Amino acid sequence: MSVRSRIAVASYVGAMAALAGCNAAPGAGPAASGADAIPAVSKTVSFASDVKPILELHCRNCHLGGGKKGGFNMDSRENALLAGRNGARIVEGNGAGSSLVLRVAHDPSVKKMPAKGEALNVDEVATLKAWIDQGVKWE
Repeated sequence: MSVRSRIAVASYVGAMAALAGCNAAPGAGPAASGADAIPAVSKTVSFASDVKPILELHCRNCHLGGGKKGGFNMDSRENALLAGRNGARIVEGNGAGSSLVLRVAHDPSVKKMPAKGEALNVDEVATLKAWIDQGVKWE
């Protein structure tokens, strides 16, 4: 199954779980699986002060500073928005539909990220999702 298909299935499953009242308690350990379970962020997200520190902490070894593990590099907005083998990893304006968010939220339909090291917490995942929802602004 392609990543795109898995994203669609994961979004559907998350929506159905939410309708059934099966959402995990907010703030409980690593992010709950499924982009729909990620809490909303009510503020405008700044790349420099909100997103970049998350990337530096969790993504530096593989995807920053020239790193391009899995063909994905986040040194610039242009690189981050490039499509990979299975399509876009970041879908501008659609955090829930971005494989980056599903991967860091440890959605079971895709490979979890970071593969090694500490998982992002719910607030970090929510910040990345909001940043993507708000247009992937890179200041």
